[in-house]
Amino acid sequence: MILLKKDRPKFARMCVSCRKLKQKQDLIRLVKSDELGLIIDETYKMQKRGVYVCRDVKCIELLKKSNRLAKQFGLNISQDFYEKLKDFLEKENAE
Repeated sequence: MILLKKDRPKFARMCVSCRKLKQKQDLIRLVKSDELGLIIDETYKMQKRGVYVCRDVKCIELLKKSNRLAKQFGLNISQDFYEKLKDFLEKENAE
């Protein structure tokens, strides 16, 4: 189903893992930085190339399995980064 522009939420972004449209605040933004590699953008304002992922462990697992981050950014993504992403999500849910 394709949503017309007038039917989409105002600040909708697509999850790179499950490909669903969601509000910007419901997603985690990941950014490719030249100096630091791949980082979590908590402010949603960094001026680098970024992708969005749902705040759901299932989406993170699918992202890890499909290797989409490596394809999007052209980087080798370590297993540590996925663990860091899960820890970030758990810490956010605890608050």
